[in-house]
Amino acid sequence: MQTGSISSALEGVGAKLLRQVDLGGGLTIAQWRNFANSRLSYRDPGHHTVSLYLDGTVRRMDRGQCGIGSSGALCLLPADGDSTWHVLRDVYFCHIYISQSRFQRLAGEVFDRDSRTLTLPDLSFFSDGFVADIINRAILPNDWSESTNRLLLAQAADLILLEVLRKNGPVRSSNFVLQGGLSPHNLKRITQLIDADLAGDLSLDRLAAETGLSSYHFARMFKGTTGQTPHRFVQERRLAVAYEIVRAGKVSITEVAAACGFSTPAHFAASFKAKFGTSPSAMRA
Repeated sequence: MQTGSISSALEGVGAKLLRQVDLGGGLTIAQWRNFANSRLSYRDPGHHTVSLYLDGTVRRMDRGQCGIGSSGALCLLPADGDSTWHVLRDVYFCHIYISQSRFQRLAGEVFDRDSRTLTLPDLSFFSDGFVADIINRAILPNDWSESTNRLLLAQAADLILLEVLRKNGPVRSSNFVLQGGLSPHNLKRITQLIDADLAGDLSLDRLAAETGLSSYHFARMFKGTTGQTPHRFVQERRLAVAYEIVRAGKVSITEVAAACGFSTPAHFAASFKAKFGTSPSAMRA
């Protein structure tokens, strides 16, 4: 995932990237330090950002969004937003970068609306103890370089996004021109079918038939809505469920492979390692 102008702007003023992990699927987490007297602007970054300030003081200098934030303050920065900042005292903060396609998928599932027209609200320096606790207890203490923590980090980030959307709601993007894609109803039907039948036939032809579309048009519209091909979407769901089963350690690797729709245990093991950086058997060891 490209973290675009936010990372570039921070690097441009000499901010220090303390650590970062790309979790795949349009999700990246980063921890930064920026220094007193830095001034920077973010312009249409192309991805959404959830920010928690851990220490220090910063001022936002935008009409309608001016204010001062410090430790514990949260900010939401939409993909199509602009903002200008002045660091008053050395500031430490955690950023969660969320691609538009990941945002659309989660927002569509929660609000049952065509999420392609939605964006994250632009909010500065608000408090949310639940979101702050997730970052402080589930994200910051973990070793981001450890492959077995990747799914936990991704789930924590998704939970944060869902929580801020539940409390603050998405807003309609003023920059979006609607193009062809799956309706919220059809997208919900397809995602429910996939989750209910991971071991079954989830071929392109079957998924397309559920919507009454040709395979070609379904594939094009599905990717336009979710940002992923149907095959990639199914693979990601199978691996996410398999990860939880493997971690629970109650069934054999062969049974996990079959339950999640992988053709052979070898295919499952190779796909699992490519995604999580470790084999299923090594995770249990």
